[in-house]
Amino acid sequence: MKPRFGKLTPRLVRFIRLYRAILTISGAICLLSLALYVPLYLVPHPSPLLEFLADIELKTLDTRFLLRGKRQPSEQIAIVAIDQKSEDVLGRWPFPRRYFADAVDFLREAGARVIAFDINFPQPDENSALVSLRQIKKEYAARKKQAGLDSQFEAELNRQVAEADNDQKLSDALSRYDNAILGYFFLPPTEAAKQNRERVSEFINYLSFQAYPQIIHPEYGKRFEGLEFSAISPNLPKFALYAKNFGYFNIIPDADGTVRREPVVARFEGNYYPSLDIAAALAYTNLSLDKVAVVFNPYGLERIDFGRVSIPTDPGGYVQIDFHGPSGTYPTYSLADVVMHKLAPAVFRNRLILIGPTAIGIPDTAVTPFQQMGFPGVEVHANFIDDILHGHFIRRGLRENLIDLFFIVLFSLGAGTLLTVVSSQRATIVLVVILGFFLWLTFALFATYRIWIAVFLPTATLTVNYAAIISYRFFFEERERKKIRGAFQQYLPPGLINQLLEHPELLQLG
Repeated sequence: MKPRFGKLTPRLVRFIRLYRAILTISGAICLLSLALYVPLYLVPHPSPLLEFLADIELKTLDTRFLLRGKRQPSEQIAIVAIDQKSEDVLGRWPFPRRYFADAVDFLREAGARVIAFDINFPQPDENSALVSLRQIKKEYAARKKQAGLDSQFEAELNRQVAEADNDQKLSDALSRYDNAILGYFFLPPTEAAKQNRERVSEFINYLSFQAYPQIIHPEYGKRFEGLEFSAISPNLPKFALYAKNFGYFNIIPDADGTVRREPVVARFEGNYYPSLDIAAALAYTNLSLDKVAVVFNPYGLERIDFGRVSIPTDPGGYVQIDFHGPSGTYPTYSLADVVMHKLAPAVFRNRLILIGPTAIGIPDTAVTPFQQMGFPGVEVHANFIDDILHGHFIRRGLRENLIDLFFIVLFSLGAGTLLTVVSSQRATIVLVVILGFFLWLTFALFATYRIWIAVFLPTATLTVNYAAIISYRFFFEERERKKIRGAFQQYLPPGLINQLLEHPELLQLG
């Protein structure tokens, strides 16, 4: 074995000397790609150029969704939609809350396991009839001392006030149901001054008991770069009193306007709060709060421990959503049909029901990998709840980063070495084969295992490396070949000249 290694070393040295220019090109491309990888995939990139390059990678993810196609959604989830039919039947949005009370009662009787609202109720439902009746009641209370008590009139007046009080009806319906999740959303800081502080404070008194109970390594929370708010759009206390839990339904799109991920943690007044999807899944699985924990590491948020399920997050608390298809993938029923009892109760039995808007006139739609417009926000939540319940998450973490780096090195140094020893014509075939295999592999890993491997930068590394090597060989090596062929064609046979062109190191004096 020793003599064999002794022979390899001089050959390797000759190879490096002969092709040092090409290997230098591949090495420079490798270093440049590694330098670009960090701001593109690991840290925020405020530069417009880097933002543009990052958007290309996101588009490759969208393409993988489209190529993979629709997946079968969970039968555990259904949507009750505030749709165009609901507006036609129940009236213009926002509806009187008695309709939501009717829906809650019907779904409770139908055996729905959880009802989650992708809307909130921050203001009283002050309809004109209720305002008039309360004014009459107030005047009657002031006069009855003088005019005497008319018990029949008073009973009828109280009955009509109760009939017109839509908020009380919804509150009563929620009191009869144990698993209602009320949604709310966080507001920009500029909205804080416009709010009813007393009402907000009352809601926060209920909300504070539903924050994430366990924070692992809270000292690292100072490096949390996720969502942090100082203003909130609450629910009325009379509704919050009967809710099992609360969850914010803010949807944050990527820089290009497409929704691909969800923030599962938001910080508000020093506490960490769950999204509507986390809260709904928690209620559906009947998981106790002590089984849920937010885990930080020195770089930010690491994961959410959700019972036996580990929800992988990026340092900012975002999780990639595994969308199951375009809008309409999940069974959707009109709120009007629920209110009018036109559906069989069995449709909702033992299901998690999301109530939210889908009508075009109500601004709650998103752009997703499957759909460029009109994707209902409530269905974004349905997709992610499905992911949580089944532990299906798109993986994009340290393991995937290492795989990316491996391919960058392979496509620069490794491919560069290979492209130096094959002819220019074969180099093109090598490029096509390697690139085709790589693209197939990244798609297969995504479609089968939900692993997101970077496509753009490794592909760009391989392509630029190929173009640079072929250009160098064309402008420099071909020129040398012509010089050698012209010098020896009168003295040597063509076969020997070709051998000399393939192995110029054989050329020696004498």
